[in-house]
Amino acid sequence: MEKDRVLRYDLGDGKKLICYFVLNKFFQAWYEPSATDADQETVENVLAGLNRKYGTEDPVGFLDNKNRPWLVTKWSDGITSIEYRMLDPKAPQFKNTPYASSEARVIYTDIEINAKKEKMRKRSRSGSTRKSARKSNSRSTATYRTSSRGTCRQAPGASPRSVSRPMAARTRRKVGKPTAAVMRRTCRCGLRSG
Repeated sequence: MEKDRVLRYDLGDGKKLICYFVLNKFFQAWYEPSATDADQETVENVLAGLNRKYGTEDPVGFLDNKNRPWLVTKWSDGITSIEYRMLDPKAPQFKNTPYASSEARVIYTDIEINAKKEKMRKRSRSGSTRKSARKSNSRSTATYRTSSRGTCRQAPGASPRSVSRPMAARTRRKVGKPTAAVMRRTCRCGLRSG
């Protein structure tokens, strides 16, 4: 599930709002409250406003790939999840440099559409994993019958010649444009009948 449409709004004073839509439904909005650095007051006021509206939550900290400390505060009203990301204003990096307030963001996400999106992502991952596993198994091992009871064993390398012929109904079917599988079966049948 990809984002179908993106709307970008310039709210003035460097504030931006970016809205993402999936299947013509609202999926996510990113609000950037400040475009300039050294505007720590604006960033903290946004956090205070969110705390008043949704309740005070403790932020969770993490380091990004540039080793910068972030604080993330999350809320949910059952329909929308709200996430506020800001660099930690108390971090030692910001004592000698301006606070990077331009990187603060509020992310509003529709919970129902996000769940559908995650479900589709998992489905596509598991499908591709199964396909690749089948491909690797078919290349590296061959399965063949060792007794009339139908037990099988795995042998590495190419497939040995099969003892039994393919089913007659499958080799004599009529198709408009033969697939590779039909041609292989027909070819095998022709080799053994001589």
